[in-house]
Amino acid sequence: MCTLILPDGLVTHPSGHDSEANAPTPIANVGEGTSCISMVAEGERMLLFVDDSAGTEGLASGRGGWRGADGDTSQQRLISSCLFCGALSYGQRLHHEHGFTPVYLRYNTGLHISHNGQTLADMLHRLEALWPVPIHEIVLVGHSMGGLVTRSACYYGEQQQHRWTEAVRHVVCLGSPHLGTHLEKGVHIASWALARLPETRAVAGFLNARSAGIKDLRFGACIEDDWRDCDPDEFLQDRCQEVPFLPGAGYHFVATTAAPPAVGRLVGDHLVRSHSACGRGNTRRIPFQPEHGLTLRGLHHFDLLNHPTIYTKLREWVTHHRYSQPPLEIRA
Repeated sequence: MCTLILPDGLVTHPSGHDSEANAPTPIANVGEGTSCISMVAEGERMLLFVDDSAGTEGLASGRGGWRGADGDTSQQRLISSCLFCGALSYGQRLHHEHGFTPVYLRYNTGLHISHNGQTLADMLHRLEALWPVPIHEIVLVGHSMGGLVTRSACYYGEQQQHRWTEAVRHVVCLGSPHLGTHLEKGVHIASWALARLPETRAVAGFLNARSAGIKDLRFGACIEDDWRDCDPDEFLQDRCQEVPFLPGAGYHFVATTAAPPAVGRLVGDHLVRSHSACGRGNTRRIPFQPEHGLTLRGLHHFDLLNHPTIYTKLREWVTHHRYSQPPLEIRA
């Protein structure tokens, strides 16, 4: 299941009252009810964050950082307070500085990445039709597995000729394992070896109970053709196809290592190695342009969700590198 969420202070309920004080507004059932349209914030520029870390939602969406101590939700006070304490997220800052409407996606990481990608493509298709003004620009930002879900959604959206794909200007992947993760490969090798012996076969069965989404991270499977009709536990067979980029959109990556260079190449950011986040492998290469990438050192995987250096680069990408396209008009 995927759930789209608009942050506090950016939505209005059909009754005209502000959204509930302690929770963002979900719009999971986009298109299933006409009342949904009045829950969407105005704005010609949409910024969608796709993050697979439920426990770090506050870092991505800035929940709690928008209010004063007495619960005051006036935007000026909130922005001043957040700027002082450094609590503003990427989405909040881009909303304040450049007029983006941030939207956040929750999704089930246990499902195939391709399933979540198809679901997200369909949700954006419905959301675009309900958006109250023409959409001039869409920026998609995916953290970790979320970057693969984002690339998958763009692929399926273009395959289905969804109009929202025409408004996508930038796709930003923060620490995404485009070529897979060494942790999933390591567990896969261990389970394969343990399955060779009767004495350890039960342990191998336990390890092989990993979800489809986690197994997709072995080599970065984004689309259904990458895994369909294949044994999910076959030994280190990379069957992934390279998913083409959307024409007219800039694709960007952020990679980091949490250790000095020699060790950093092995541990990456503790979850994703730098070469995978950059999409540069020995046999596979994701066609990122070098000038559209950022490689850092000394940060771990979850630092990528809110870091000043990354925000500076993100802002540069989405404001200085424009791809001219006509706005999407609302269909009657």
